[in-house]
Amino acid sequence: MDKPRNEMTNDTAKLVLQSYRPKDVDARDPRFRLALDQAAHDPDLARWFNQQRILDTFIANKLAEIGPPCKVFSWNNQRLSLTCFKLPSGELLRRDCNH
Repeated sequence: MDKPRNEMTNDTAKLVLQSYRPKDVDARDPRFRLALDQAAHDPDLARWFNQQRILDTFIANKLAEIGPPCKVFSWNNQRLSLTCFKLPSGELLRRDCNH
């Protein structure tokens, strides 16, 4: 018997949940909601999703530690290195790379 279109398999749920963002940003999205419901009812999928989120958090934290590379430029006969970029919050972050 065919599954109804709104029922999700564990394999499909994994594909969807691999792109789930931290802080439950995607929790209200219907595609993620179906996958999250599937994980809530399947202990193996729930365990996989928990491990996936731990790994995603670890990687995000490591990437946050390194930051973007510095841009080297000259101004007033001085060689300067500076990085300036916008955070997702909109805050402008500057980092002096001369030290």
